[in-house]
Amino acid sequence: MTAPTPRVRRLEVRRRILAAAAEQFAERGIHATRLDDVAAAAGFTRGAVYSNFAGKDDLVAAVIADRVEGMTGKGLALTLGAGAGLPALAAAYLAAQVKADTTGHRFALETLLYAARDEELRERILGSRKTLRAAVADWLTEYAKQSGVDLPLPPDVLALTLVALVNGIASEYLADPSPAPLDALAQAIVHLVPAPVTP
Repeated sequence: MTAPTPRVRRLEVRRRILAAAAEQFAERGIHATRLDDVAAAAGFTRGAVYSNFAGKDDLVAAVIADRVEGMTGKGLALTLGAGAGLPALAAAYLAAQVKADTTGHRFALETLLYAARDEELRERILGSRKTLRAAVADWLTEYAKQSGVDLPLPPDVLALTLVALVNGIASEYLADPSPAPLDALAQAIVHLVPAPVTP
């Protein structure tokens, strides 16, 4: 294994380290994972990790921020022009994400336990979670405005409810990888996010 060559751009190095870290943290647990493990999984030396991150806590926070950025950039790109079908579209998308991203959900559980013992890291993680909730609230506000529906809860409260619902169902799916949790998620979202009334 060698250090990244100049041909491997810094952003690509960082991307590979973040992906490897998420996988290693999910599989081994954050406490048990060494930065050497992350470096090896990414195909670099430990120096490559330290040239991008100050230490394990910094890497954990960066993985969380990266995942939130991915969710707000892709997951919330659901078209608001889907009309009456939008709640069902959102429900299907989120159920598919829960099913496909079990590594991400194991990582999320690991970070909650890890951060519960570290107040400084907990504050950094909370910032990313607030960013996600704010993005969902903004999306809900725009959806209500465009569709003319009345949301059952204030946008910020509904956003927190939906994020907690998805996280909770993801945990249930880890324990019970059957259609039942995914069906429950889809049904709950359709009921929580009202569809526009068609004339």
